[in-house]
Amino acid sequence: MPNRYTGGFITNTEVIPAGAFSNSVASGVWTLQEALMYHKAGIFPNVSNIGPTGAFGGGGGSVLSRIDFINIATTGNAADWGDLSQAREQLAGVGSATNGVFLGGAIADGTVVNTMDYITWSPQGNAVDWGDLSSATNKLSVAGNNVRSVIGGGQVSGSNVNKVEFFNFASGGNGVDHNDLSATRSELSAAGNATRVLFAGGGGTDTIDWMEIASAATNIDFGNLASTTDQLSACASSTRAVFGGGTHSSSAINTIQYVAIGTLGNASDFGDL
Repeated sequence: MPNRYTGGFITNTEVIPAGAFSNSVASGVWTLQEALMYHKAGIFPNVSNIGPTGAFGGGGGSVLSRIDFINIATTGNAADWGDLSQAREQLAGVGSATNGVFLGGAIADGTVVNTMDYITWSPQGNAVDWGDLSSATNKLSVAGNNVRSVIGGGQVSGSNVNKVEFFNFASGGNGVDHNDLSATRSELSAAGNATRVLFAGGGGTDTIDWMEIASAATNIDFGNLASTTDQLSACASSTRAVFGGGTHSSSAINTIQYVAIGTLGNASDFGDL
């Protein structure tokens, strides 16, 4: 009889799942222990039928509690996912392979909150309590990897702060002190890869700070944006972080600029929004 390999009870060929999402290839039969092993590695298909997902929660104007989602792999309009635990604006959001977490913000009467609530990617539904930030904070930023997210800056009691705290996706709970940014600032952006997170702009600065996600080491100067920029947005791949839009001297700008995450240096022009 042939040896037994993962993915088939009687086979000479090991079959490894091709990805974590519902449209991935995963033909074979696994034991529960094997499925758990691959799930922890982030490569076992989940039970959701919505594919790789992006979620958006809250917002301003008429302060919202709504959470919308899109399937990243296709084009199309956002659809309703559920609701935040509180309607609020000026919050931040971050996700892992299993959860999306929404942090801080201000409710309709302007009160700033320390709320952290979360959704799981399957099944859909309303956000539930995750824990609390160390203080009520709005206009903050967050980025991280599948294990840990790092939260930086924002406003506490109307004043810009330089605090940095973190939480681990596997355990939930309150934010834990990480370190400090090089300067107090809000309306900044954050992006990173599996090992490093960058905080850029905000507070009328052009500063880019960086830190290692896994440690509470001191923030280190990375370089500078092309100009002082507030209210910008950021995204990243494993190698490059891209910053877009925002305001400079109170005027909206269409600038897109980028840095290579693994090196130090100033941002370079990418194009325009």
